[in-house]
Amino acid sequence: VKICGFHPVGAQNSGGFVVFDIEIHTREGTLIKAHKRYSAFVRLRSDLITAFPRLKTLIPRLPPKSSLAKYRPSFLERRRQQLSYWLTTVLLHPETGSSALLRKWVLE
Repeated sequence: VKICGFHPVGAQNSGGFVVFDIEIHTREGTLIKAHKRYSAFVRLRSDLITAFPRLKTLIPRLPPKSSLAKYRPSFLERRRQQLSYWLTTVLLHPETGSSALLRKWVLE
């Protein structure tokens, strides 16, 4: 799992957002590319906690939001690294990583 980059979409001062570029290499050698907003990670975490309530303490917290630093390259680079760690942790867990919920999120 690697979040290899990010890019802003739309105007920064009115309704713009940032998309993170994800690459997942499967055991079978397939490369899956996905593009997700931070809000998609928030939704996935919430869905995973609902689906696996006993794993709530094992599913890491997401990096914090910052409306002031939202588009700063240093903030986005740190967030990219933290989201990459988060996604790797979730994908490598035996229960969450093999769930239909996670597969659907990756492929949507």
